[in-house]
Amino acid sequence: MASAAEEDADGMSGQSTQGAVERQLEKIIVAIHGVGNQRRSDTIRTVAHRFGALNAPPLPVMPLGFFSVASSGEVYVSQLDVREDHPLWNVGFAEVYWADVPRDVVTKGDTLEESKAWGQTIVGRAQALYRGQVSQTACQVSDADFNMTASVTEEIVEAIAVMENLSWVAGKAGLFKFDLAPLLTDYIGDVQLVAEFRSYRKEIVDRFHDVLSQIVEHFRKRYPNYPHDPEIHVIAHSEGTVISFLAMLDALSSMPDSANNYGWIQCVRGFMTIGSPIDKHILLWPKLWPDNNLETADFEDWRPDKPVLLKDANKDTRICLPKPIKWRNYYDFGDPIGFQLDTTRRYLREQRCGAFQFGFKDDFGFSRYPFPGKAHTDYWSDTNLFRHFVDSVVLPDPLSKTKESDVKPPKNRPLMSGISLSIPYVLCVFLHLAAVYIMFKATTAFLVQGQWSTVDVFRTVVSLSVLLCSVTVASRLPRLVRRSSLRWLLLAAVIFFCGVVICLLTLPAKVSDFLAGPFLNLIWVTSTFGAYSGRAFLVLIAVIIPVTCWLLPRRPRVGRRVMVGSGTAVIALATLCAYPAHSTSAPPLWPLVLAALMFLYLWWLGILAFDLSFIWHRYIRNSVALDTLRDWRERRDTTPRTLSFRQPKDW
Repeated sequence: MASAAEEDADGMSGQSTQGAVERQLEKIIVAIHGVGNQRRSDTIRTVAHRFGALNAPPLPVMPLGFFSVASSGEVYVSQLDVREDHPLWNVGFAEVYWADVPRDVVTKGDTLEESKAWGQTIVGRAQALYRGQVSQTACQVSDADFNMTASVTEEIVEAIAVMENLSWVAGKAGLFKFDLAPLLTDYIGDVQLVAEFRSYRKEIVDRFHDVLSQIVEHFRKRYPNYPHDPEIHVIAHSEGTVISFLAMLDALSSMPDSANNYGWIQCVRGFMTIGSPIDKHILLWPKLWPDNNLETADFEDWRPDKPVLLKDANKDTRICLPKPIKWRNYYDFGDPIGFQLDTTRRYLREQRCGAFQFGFKDDFGFSRYPFPGKAHTDYWSDTNLFRHFVDSVVLPDPLSKTKESDVKPPKNRPLMSGISLSIPYVLCVFLHLAAVYIMFKATTAFLVQGQWSTVDVFRTVVSLSVLLCSVTVASRLPRLVRRSSLRWLLLAAVIFFCGVVICLLTLPAKVSDFLAGPFLNLIWVTSTFGAYSGRAFLVLIAVIIPVTCWLLPRRPRVGRRVMVGSGTAVIALATLCAYPAHSTSAPPLWPLVLAALMFLYLWWLGILAFDLSFIWHRYIRNSVALDTLRDWRERRDTTPRTLSFRQPKDW
């Protein structure tokens, strides 16, 4: 069992419980957490556990008290209790904790802007970027497009809250448990605090400076005869990557002295970012980032094994890094927050900053986690992810002939990409299927229709569910894309046509006649469609909804209301036509009304699920939104994305 080493007055543990052997600390892992209401010391405990799991036998999970400090301002470097020949013998662990800052702000409730209102400002900022950077003589994006984006943004916030109810139901059913809404609302709140409020941002970044400065100071006091400073490796997650990168740029662009204590930057050797949104911050908040004093000497002659020098106005060296900081970025394609850092590399290139070894090959994307959204937190349970950073940066094998760049990165897990892509749409189909089943069973019970076999019921539910899904897709696409693009019209038409064909081929004729029975009494229906009146009338109703949605103004909420309203009108009309004609003693109406309400509610959830899934895959997972902002930053107008895969850029 590993146990806590004795804590010294200088905030470092350095003595093994297995004997009075002085442990020379050489490397210090500093972890900084991301968004959300994090527990103190939980992040560094997770990191230490991942490091301890890399060797056999793996070390046990330590209690939080092993790493705990009394307050946010104190620093304690923990060392795991291992044998002297263990790779972690000379490695310490510390944490930068900042979750108390946004928690206090949220508790007061008088600072942060409401999520939907703040989302509108993000769209406005993007619109200002477009107008300021792109020539308006032949612009492709109109004000109507931005208005639609604002509406979609507002609805995403609402839809996430609704989908959280489904996550709760799934958790109770034992399928999976994940708090989707808290993750994204915490992200929105923390990003707003860091990006928009200078005083709070400074408080958090200064805390990072203070922790690393104290680590270096304590190290020098404890090991006065050691010829080197500690090697510091920063592991950052989510919004913590933004904070740590801002702090590093502050340190690189400033003069280390007794006033600011930025000299710790010269001890940093590695930087691991997981689920990082740095690119989004550079594109949307460019004024956050330094635009001078980052140029390194001999930038064009940069080499990974060459010292990095930053000089002042007198050409005197103010900062000297023994080598560029080895930066490795990791992101899962199912992560809605983290992604590839193309723009970050471009920013460093523009500033002629060679302080980081961070090229195209140091940016690792993969599909390893099944659930979209939850992937943002699944990094912490991925031992192989940490193995790559440890083997290539922190503890490379000195006897190995394998180059650091040749260490195998985390691979895609089999079928995980397809699973991650399909889960949201499977949920959407399931909601449509449940809606149709509930409504169909209630209708047959209401009209005393019980002579159909199980096969007939199965074929009916599946065929009508396919038709309803095709109606949803064909109706929602115009609310989520630019209708000027012919390919989306063709895609909607093809999907709807396939749904209609499947329904016509699989739906039993007696069932279609039964369902359309209340309308078949109308003379114009039978005279128009003849023997195929039942199926034809169902298809006609299905056609009207997407066509209407294509013609309506491009406001997502309007389209959804029209869809659900149309369904309500059809159900109400059918009920009124059928109710007095099929029974002398009128059957109870309330079960049918209740089933109709459940049908409409589940269909509405299915529409929301499709909207979120499409927006997620189209604009976030495939990086359409980020690439658009990148184009505007480079003063280029938006170009439609083809069917080819996105090609990352190496600056």
